[in-house]
Amino acid sequence: MNISVIGTGYVELITAAGLSEKGHNVTCVDIQKQRVELINSGKTPLFEEGLEEILKKNIGRNLKATTDLENSIFATDVTFICVQTPADFDGTMDLSHIKNAAIDIGKILRKKGSYHVVVVKSTVPPSTTEEILAPLLEKNSGKISGS
Repeated sequence: MNISVIGTGYVELITAAGLSEKGHNVTCVDIQKQRVELINSGKTPLFEEGLEEILKKNIGRNLKATTDLENSIFATDVTFICVQTPADFDGTMDLSHIKNAAIDIGKILRKKGSYHVVVVKSTVPPSTTEEILAPLLEKNSGKISGS
């Protein structure tokens, strides 16, 4: 399967590495060019036991990193949104990154003719996917979730 993972933080990179280790073709997408270059060199910007070995084994084979969200969406069938959702001092989650990702993905999906699955793998409050993210994807893609 061809999979894109949005973000290259702890959850994102481990998810991408694990999926590539299982034989999937995975593209990590990040806005930070230095992180992308580091990952493409087989190095990890964070520590997780065994992660660097998996990166070195799979980079260039079935795992890569890029800053190009549009081409990544066009080249994949599934996109994992794994961006950060930091909590404010009062515990309220900042959903701006995940909302922006949904908007950007939706705009790209508007141009894509084939079916595409979007998976939310970020920490979000209950009903965020149904009440906020799905409507943003639908509005910006012109498509209906689940169809």
